[in-house]
Amino acid sequence: MEITDHSSADEYEEIQRYDQLNAADLAEYSDLIRSALLLRDKSDFEKALVMLQSACDAAPARPDAFYHMANIYQKLQLYPKAALCYERVLSIAPGTLEVLNNLGLCFFRMDKFDDAYRCFTSCLEANSDFLGARRNLILVLLKQKRSFEAIEHSEHVASRESNDAGIHLTLARLYADHGNRIKSAGAYSKYLENSDRVLWSFDKTENLSEYTLEDSLGPDYFPALP
Repeated sequence: MEITDHSSADEYEEIQRYDQLNAADLAEYSDLIRSALLLRDKSDFEKALVMLQSACDAAPARPDAFYHMANIYQKLQLYPKAALCYERVLSIAPGTLEVLNNLGLCFFRMDKFDDAYRCFTSCLEANSDFLGARRNLILVLLKQKRSFEAIEHSEHVASRESNDAGIHLTLARLYADHGNRIKSAGAYSKYLENSDRVLWSFDKTENLSEYTLEDSLGPDYFPALP
């Protein structure tokens, strides 16, 4: 199972609403962003960041340039810088849940699990149907050894996406850890039934590379189950 990132086109449109520039300045600002994103798409991240910084300097009250900078820093695994940019976006556009989720991912990568926990729980308090944040919260809870809470959230995800093999594997391991062999066997059976349909995934061209629970917890965390 993987960390769930949200950096969608819909979110970009949402934060574009903060338009405080006159027409000429807005056109120049928009050109900077478009040019930066073209450079980003060509993997010329250094030049893209320079252009985005210029856009931020020109319009510090607009969040979109900071948002794109955060995405690039996250892709480059420069998580402290990405976190600062996401925090700036949230200071301008508070309540943008996808940004809050991505900030939580940065904290998770920085081993700041308490901060990540606050981000993901805040997402769920605002929208309990935000399954991406709930999945990410499960990873935090596992790191914090809060297994009963991890079970509760995993069961919630499994009830919503019953054909996701990854969540069933998580439950199988958690049930086994607590000596519930019957539930563990049932969850493992569902994992095997759906092992070719792991839904917890995203396009590898997005900000984060593939990240699995095995990566997070170590290869010995998932021994073969009977």
